[in-house]
Amino acid sequence: MQQKIIILDFGSQTTQLIGRRVRELDTFCEILPYNKFPKDDPSVIGVILSGSPYSVHDPEAFKVDLMQFVGKIPVLGICYGAQFIAHTNGGKVEAADSREYGRANLEHFEASNPLFKGFEPQSQVWMSHGDTITAIPADCQCIASTANVRFAAYASTKQPVWAVQFHPEVFHTLQGSQLLRNFVVDICGSKQDWSADSFVETTVAELKAQLGDDKVILGLSGGVDSSVAAVLLHKAIGQNLTCIFVDHGMLRKNEFRDVMEDYKCLGLNVIGVDASEKFFADLAGVTDPEQKRKIIGRDFVEVFNAEAKKQTGAKWLAQGTIYPDRIESLNITGKVIKSHHNVGGLPKEMNLQLCEPLKWLFKDEVRRVGRSMGMPEHLITRHPFPGPGLAVRILGDITPEKVRILQDADDIYIRGLREYKVRLSGEEARRVLAGRRPAVCRRPCRHAERRNRGLALRPDLAGGHHPPLHRPLRGRDGRRAHLRASRGPACRDEHRRHDGRLGPPALRLHGQGLQRDHQQGEGSQPRLLRYLLQAARNDRVGVGSKETHAYYKWEAPSDNEGRAS
Repeated sequence: MQQKIIILDFGSQTTQLIGRRVRELDTFCEILPYNKFPKDDPSVIGVILSGSPYSVHDPEAFKVDLMQFVGKIPVLGICYGAQFIAHTNGGKVEAADSREYGRANLEHFEASNPLFKGFEPQSQVWMSHGDTITAIPADCQCIASTANVRFAAYASTKQPVWAVQFHPEVFHTLQGSQLLRNFVVDICGSKQDWSADSFVETTVAELKAQLGDDKVILGLSGGVDSSVAAVLLHKAIGQNLTCIFVDHGMLRKNEFRDVMEDYKCLGLNVIGVDASEKFFADLAGVTDPEQKRKIIGRDFVEVFNAEAKKQTGAKWLAQGTIYPDRIESLNITGKVIKSHHNVGGLPKEMNLQLCEPLKWLFKDEVRRVGRSMGMPEHLITRHPFPGPGLAVRILGDITPEKVRILQDADDIYIRGLREYKVRLSGEEARRVLAGRRPAVCRRPCRHAERRNRGLALRPDLAGGHHPPLHRPLRGRDGRRAHLRASRGPACRDEHRRHDGRLGPPALRLHGQGLQRDHQQGEGSQPRLLRYLLQAARNDRVGVGSKETHAYYKWEAPSDNEGRAS
């Protein structure tokens, strides 16, 4: 039986973050509306109550019957959750003189309490509330305080109930992950057996039991979600899976061709359908983004359904729906974050049952599952792309010419990421940006030397790094004497220090930070400086041809080269 934490959503903007943090602890969790707690579910080992945009005193405030789980399993209330527990059990919640929003430090906390195990003195937390708890229930005790919030955290002395006024799920609470670990692992007793490998094993077994020998049709989009779903289904049912890839004309440049080639290499049975004319015709004159989404979703179903009818014997439709898709389309507060064309069920005329093998996974978990199955890295790290394609990035009506221009611009950006080999995951990207040298030219020549000198003066063209030079530049700080950065201090602690001496320099706009030589006119400037100052006004700066990129063959440094100490 899979253990799980239930997160009851009261409409907070950070509820998904709570789920992400719990999943990072290798523990399965499920986000449910505040009034949908699963009764008599033995797999539930703990409950977390989220924040809310409401006050507990608002007539329309969301309320839940705490007796469903209080005293039975551990409970953690966060912000509104903490206020609601106090308000319901005889405590007092009042409007604060002013809304508290920002960083705070725990001036006092009970180190002996299991919720604060491993916490450091003066640990930073993040506050965001308009009401404040002025009195806690009689059976509770204060376990943490800040300078302005007396009851920053409290706990029941009789039942396994904890509550915090701050938000442990956000980055600014520096030990928030530690607090959630203490609750999920130590207090709730999670076995931490939720992993990519375990997901693949259990999901493949479930798919085999669910689908049997039935034929399945999968709608591919070219993104990582549908790709992982296809490989997962192929692993479970083999050739009983047929994939259909619909080209609505608003994919990335050459996406249709590339995707078809990638999936053939994976051994998948893929049918490509070019329906771009129909989509462009139906989108003509439509400017509202939400209406665009609905039209694309409707047309996709129509085109897909027409092709699916040609596949005799199919009983299931598979989709790459992931957990955020369902959460964002869920109407809890009366407002939908964003509708998704793959959420909401299937039209009756399709006569197919729905199969969504990734419906419980966040995006980063989908990538881990793909790696667990040995999928090629370029498919896993494919840059995220919305289902409606480039249509959602175009203001106003959709035309083939606008799409073409956007495809070219998007292609320049994506090729730039690939050529400099910047990983698309946050942690890997930070590692690359921490390096002191970005790219090495494989062909030392006077042209490469000139370009290296130019990149040293133009960090914005080299990802903010100082590249290695075939001849070192003169000057005490790595620049020519007449090109040193301004001497004005960034702050009191960094007086007269240059960014090139302190690690990765900050990204700058074209020409920013370059000073003229003795304030002379441009005609008297050194030739390279004059070129850079003038080129900064050119809208084609930084855009090279394919031949240029192929000639210089720039590549990122290896893991043991050019890293910051």
